[in-house]
Amino acid sequence: MNTQTPKYWTQYKLLDFGNGVKIEQFNNKITIRPETNATNELTNSISYWQQKADYIYNSTTVDGGSWNKTNEAVWLITYKAEKINLKFQLSLSNSKHIGIFPEQAVNWEYIAPQISENNSVLNLFAYSGAISMVCAQAGANVTHVDSSKTAIKQAQENAKINNLNNIRFIIDDAFLFSKKEVIRKNKYNFIILDPPVYGFGAKGNNWKLTKDIEPLLKICKELLHKNGTIILNTYTPKFTVKHSLPIIYSVFSKACNLEFGKLSITDSFNKNLILSNFYIIKP
Repeated sequence: MNTQTPKYWTQYKLLDFGNGVKIEQFNNKITIRPETNATNELTNSISYWQQKADYIYNSTTVDGGSWNKTNEAVWLITYKAEKINLKFQLSLSNSKHIGIFPEQAVNWEYIAPQISENNSVLNLFAYSGAISMVCAQAGANVTHVDSSKTAIKQAQENAKINNLNNIRFIIDDAFLFSKKEVIRKNKYNFIILDPPVYGFGAKGNNWKLTKDIEPLLKICKELLHKNGTIILNTYTPKFTVKHSLPIIYSVFSKACNLEFGKLSITDSFNKNLILSNFYIIKP
């Protein structure tokens, strides 16, 4: 299995992970957050890291919790690589996320050099838009779709910080928007899919990865330009390569050009944290 780790982070570090948490440093702030994949033992004790942490997230329900600081912190982090020089706004949310997924820099590093001027990019389940910013800075016209107004607002702020005006922001359900794009006969050079395990669209319709990813991939196939590329990320350990490959091959056939593997981050003690699966599909 191909495992990849970002090469160019300077303002982000995974300090330690284990016992169900990960300790990270984003620029000058240290956070402690839950991490289901951190099944090993912490190298340093949790009390050691709690003394150093600026922000500690405490889970109170299956889907939410709260940070130890009552005031909402907002700060910036910079990322530089080939054709990438961006700042991202970070902030504390009730869902434990803070605005970027650092392991996804592997996909940023991959796609930026592939972009040609005026390529079209569709980013579905786009969250705060890190890869939208990468594609836009590289010269693409980006359509950024998310059902969360909060996520769209943060993505718009990221675009403003980086002086990017070639991103179209859409508050909509990814599945329904894609179906409308087929009717409109729009095509894209790159389609990026970062779906949750489950969720609710802007119009209240349900999303379930195991049930809905195959029909969505079929729609994306219709939206893709000839010689286009689809990048798919999945996060849940319950949806492994064993589950996803039959779906991908059923939609695109086994003759498609497919690269797949895992995204990971290495901590300061040289332990490797696997965080997601990635699939690069070139039908």
